Amino acid sequence: MPHHTVGSGTASHRVYYERHGDEGAPNKLVFAMGVGGTLDMWEAQTAPLREKPAEYQYVAVDNRGVGRSDYVRGVWSTAAFARDVLSVLAELGWTEGVHAVGLSMGGAIVQEMLRQARPRQFASATFISTVSGGLPAIGVFALSMASGLRLLAQTMVATSDETRMQAALGILFEDDWRKQTRVDPATGKPVTNADAFVAELKRRVELSGELPPHMAWTMFKQTMAVSLHNVPDKELSRVAASVNGNVVVITGDKDILVHPWHSYRLARKLGVKPVILRGARHGANEQFADEVNALIARNVAAGNAAFARQAQPGARGAASGALVPAAKRDVSLSGMPSAAL
Repeated sequence: MPHHTVGSGTASHRVYYERHGDEGAPNKLVFAMGVGGTLDMWEAQTAPLREKPAEYQYVAVDNRGVGRSDYVRGVWSTAAFARDVLSVLAELGWTEGVHAVGLSMGGAIVQEMLRQARPRQFASATFISTVSGGLPAIGVFALSMASGLRLLAQTMVATSDETRMQAALGILFEDDWRKQTRVDPATGKPVTNADAFVAELKRRVELSGELPPHMAWTMFKQTMAVSLHNVPDKELSRVAASVNGNVVVITGDKDILVHPWHSYRLARKLGVKPVILRGARHGANEQFADEVNALIARNVAAGNAAFARQAQPGARGAASGALVPAAKRDVSLSGMPSAAL
């Protein structure tokens, strides 16, 4: 899979990305990952897409300093991460009707992508366990996220993969869920959710290669970038309008790293209802993969429909800044209220 060079000369750096699916597939998705995560951490969402290459094509990126992308000196920002991703999309010619999905810091990156994008470049946006930033958000982090931040710090300074993975488990999943058992399809024997996920996590880490020596600095600089992220309310309205209101905001109600308050606030400012996954921490996209994937698929379909309507002669919508009514943007799963899944 290729690297894309962002910038030129001594100021340039390489961004690693993967593109899967048939070039003619009608649904184009781009995935932005959170702090310290490589593109392989999207496997719960991207593996099903690879099974339908004629329907879906997607791009996922290793953010700067992570996985196979270059480490970049200086201060980082979510706006800079967004420029990296948009540069990749420009190289691929993905200039219209793209669907963006962001997790945690990746959701902040998606907000910046939509702010910087050309008109009609994006047709929908899905935000998972993310923030809109600003002083209130910093206050919530400082006052209520002590345990999550402590575990995140452990992942930065851990000297062994085992310690790092145990800290990650604490961030991602509730104790009760980790202790539950399932049948291992490879052996037919019972295995705890925690052991099954650790085995899967190790497989993904092997795909990305050894952790780079600057990983602790990378995670610190990424954490600072998302901590300083801020999109003003007026800009959030423009973000929602740019995709004609086809927005989904998802959170776990037990998240100890990005408090659900952030998603409630973001959803309100984007004009949608948040989807709350009961019993989920920061790993909602893993624990509730089927539900999250269904929400993404429905948002993609709604975005495509709105995008097609806008292409009709005389149509008005996102190009004029108009939003469809909130009631028409409820993309919760059939039979499940968007307030609680």
